[in-house]
Amino acid sequence: MVSHIQSETSDPILPVSHDQKIWMINQSDLFEMIESQGKECYGEKFSLWKEDVELLRKLLIYFFADGELAKKNDIDLKKGVLLAGPVGSGKTSIMALIRYFQSLQQRHILKPCRDIVLEFHSKGFETINKYGKSFKKVEGSLLPVAYCFDDLGNENKASYYGNDCDVIKEIILSRYDLFESIGMMTHFTTNLNEKELEVRYGENVISRLEAMTNFMAFNNSTKDKRRHK
Repeated sequence: MVSHIQSETSDPILPVSHDQKIWMINQSDLFEMIESQGKECYGEKFSLWKEDVELLRKLLIYFFADGELAKKNDIDLKKGVLLAGPVGSGKTSIMALIRYFQSLQQRHILKPCRDIVLEFHSKGFETINKYGKSFKKVEGSLLPVAYCFDDLGNENKASYYGNDCDVIKEIILSRYDLFESIGMMTHFTTNLNEKELEVRYGENVISRLEAMTNFMAFNNSTKDKRRHK
């Protein structure tokens, strides 16, 4: 339970931005807020695990853009996040819950890679533009859409009227170009390690993923939380 998670650092406060306001919230209180939202979304059995506290802390430093703590933890706030971990470690739920504490401008859209491939089967190459070069209007300004592509590497390759396409690979390449030119933000979750991702997508894509994301990971020994509630 989150009430048992205590910060072991000398930095007990994180700045939290939400709807253009700033609150200073104690880390343990923030963990409780996230766990409470998790119970609302996923049921009363949802809880944050003590073994994940350091990873969660780094994610909060990143998503709430604490420049000083980010520098101390070697986190680049201009990059996205590639969150890796075993099946059931909680990657998707954490990336979903963080959205509730983000401003409209910062909030990413969580989209399973598998669903994008299925969309390509019916809509074709416009799907690549939709997710690779997407913008939104916020308070009169046109801003690049931040996506979190869920379960990277486990999707199938796609075909549209006989034309084969590695859809997610093409989307990554498109978003990398926009990351370089305008700072477009992209996040990912994956069950695969770096070598497995390289086998799946190729060295050129891995190089771009390294350039556009901060790599963060659950411990390889993390239990499947769906089986240990």
